[in-house]
Amino acid sequence: MVEEYALDIDALMTDENLNGLPKVFAELGLLRDDGGKRAFNVSGVPLAEVVRMIDERARYGEQATGKYLAEAFAAAPFGWDFDAIRLLVLSLLRAGAIDAAHKGQTIDNALSVAAKDCFNNNQAFRVASFRPRKGIDFGVLAEAADHFKASYSVWLYIHAFNKDTLFRVQNEYMAPKLRDERQQLDRLRAEAGTTPSAAQSRAVEVQTTFVDELSSMLEEARRVASLWDPDLDDGVILNFAPLWRLVPQNRVWQKECRTAWEALVKGDYDWAHIAMRLWPERVIPKCAKDRSLAIAHHLDDVFWVEGADGKWTARKAPTRPVDELIIERTSPAVKAALASLLEAPEPLAGTSRQSRKAS
Repeated sequence: MVEEYALDIDALMTDENLNGLPKVFAELGLLRDDGGKRAFNVSGVPLAEVVRMIDERARYGEQATGKYLAEAFAAAPFGWDFDAIRLLVLSLLRAGAIDAAHKGQTIDNALSVAAKDCFNNNQAFRVASFRPRKGIDFGVLAEAADHFKASYSVWLYIHAFNKDTLFRVQNEYMAPKLRDERQQLDRLRAEAGTTPSAAQSRAVEVQTTFVDELSSMLEEARRVASLWDPDLDDGVILNFAPLWRLVPQNRVWQKECRTAWEALVKGDYDWAHIAMRLWPERVIPKCAKDRSLAIAHHLDDVFWVEGADGKWTARKAPTRPVDELIIERTSPAVKAALASLLEAPEPLAGTSRQSRKAS
């Protein structure tokens, strides 16, 4: 059976035409007919089960590594063996349903050399991670309008994020918007005069609240802008975690993000890129004791060495000084922003007005 799966895996990485794949793919329910052509049956069992687990891990900021998937599906009620999992995951990659990450490289093509290096080596597959290949839209500065009525929100596309995103949002959207709304408040006050009507007083009150919210929103964005450098491999929750103060209107989402942030602060997610960015002095020494962390942060060659028997052991001395590595990865601007975030008072609860969205 193992040899058969090995041949099937090899065929999946070499045959450009799905019609040429071995019959086992159809027998396992991996293929379906799509207008006379073969296509992967991603929505059917067993591929749908693998996609579900990968998607679930990504949603909560966890890595769906080959090791995790193999162990999860080896247990009841599945009982799938290691090579079967390799075949299923590779099928999803070939179908375009997922991407793989191995040795710091994103793999999106099952026919590539990188894919062969990853899937033809058991250890490489175990340490590789997998994530759903799909666009995820979520508000960087507010949650979905279906869940709450926010005064103002800015919507961005997760795959377009970079470390300059919040700076651009501040300069191109928030600051101009705040300026315009303050001018509107000044006009309302001028029109109301010293003896405003009930309607005018209400209009001034509502506009004042909106200006206060915008001002607080801009302040919170400035607080975290320098430390925020999103990485898709960290998952949605961990990318959003430092921004938890920006979504007071949705208590459920804010609580989830805040819980993830507090776990990050404690060191529960030190495999994540954001952990290395914020706390290199904590994460780097751990890489000398935990090879999986070293691999995640591309420091395995620094702290670990492979013996003649193929086993990895910690080096007696790293190839580079730990202090040097920490200094290299420490940013004064990031540390200052982190201190500001950790020392910030509890944010004020949001109000509920009709949503105004920036385009």
